[in-house]
Amino acid sequence: IETIDVETEPLDARVGRLERIDLIKIDVEGAEERVFAGMSGLLGSGIVRRVCFELIRPSLGDDWDVFARRLKALQHEGWKFATLPNSGIPEPTALDGILERGWCSQVVMSRGDQPGGR
Repeated sequence: IETIDVETEPLDARVGRLERIDLIKIDVEGAEERVFAGMSGLLGSGIVRRVCFELIRPSLGDDWDVFARRLKALQHEGWKFATLPNSGIPEPTALDGILERGWCSQVVMSRGDQPGGR
């Protein structure tokens, strides 16, 4: 395994510079909590319409409980959740069901005014 260091910045560094983001796609193999922590301001700003990410409990490890609480707080703020099956058509799904399964290859989180992520 080769390790490469890269410079990063939180997505929140872009708050105020963008008018609208239709989709943020996250594929970070278990670092979802850190990515969401770095974009909490962006998600709260109202400019993000959808976020697509994996939810794999074993990959999240010790971050699972914190990430689950974060998703529940986002739901309370009006975000809706759906799964994305092979058909490509989002299927609205209760967050509790997704968290109970603990494994979903594609979760689509959308603002309340975007039912089912469409």
